Amino acid sequence: MANRAGIRANIRRDLDDETTPYTYTDATLNGWINDAIRRYNERTGVEKSTTISGVVGQREYTLPSDFRSVDCVEFPAGEDPRKFAYRLDETHPNFTAGNYYDIRQSTLVLGNKPAAGEDIELYYIGDADQLSNDTTTIEIPDQHLHVIQLYCIAAATISKEMPRTLDPDPSSILLSLLSQTALRAVRRFREALVRVENTPMSSSLSWGLSDRWARAGVGWA
Repeated sequence: MANRAGIRANIRRDLDDETTPYTYTDATLNGWINDAIRRYNERTGVEKSTTISGVVGQREYTLPSDFRSVDCVEFPAGEDPRKFAYRLDETHPNFTAGNYYDIRQSTLVLGNKPAAGEDIELYYIGDADQLSNDTTTIEIPDQHLHVIQLYCIAAATISKEMPRTLDPDPSSILLSLLSQTALRAVRRFREALVRVENTPMSSSLSWGLSDRWARAGVGWA
């Protein structure tokens, strides 16, 4: 898995911005990387797991704040062979008669109550974390990192075009060329994201790089 420094280096290579003084500061690229992670999370997610400490006699447990959907529930965790609960609606008359689970909004509900020392291992789809420093490893799979890089390339292309959009350059041909370049960059990002998504796109999702850019008439859609 790559860290922020490695991802930023790859983006600089793609932007031909490897020589100081840089066209794009580290802070700018770091911001775009985290923007890209947010966009990725809005369309898909990453496989995660967490250990939930079982409480004797307690059936209900709060799900992680970034929980999207469940992959599987190992309960009791750490058995050999491993044991997995089956999903069953908690209103079913047999729910408390076997190793079952259900999801009720932000709550995991177990059919069997944990005994002393029994924990739950939850495997789920959640959000990739934002990157706070250069050594933080990104949770997005390596095979999807091109989506992050394509977003940053599109953001860089649009950022070069923005001054001309707000204060048009006399050379309209150059402006037209940059506009088409930006559109191509955005299209490449969107097509790549569609290929990796595993959740439906929200109908209310806005694909603008930011509110400021959206007000300037530059958006993904």
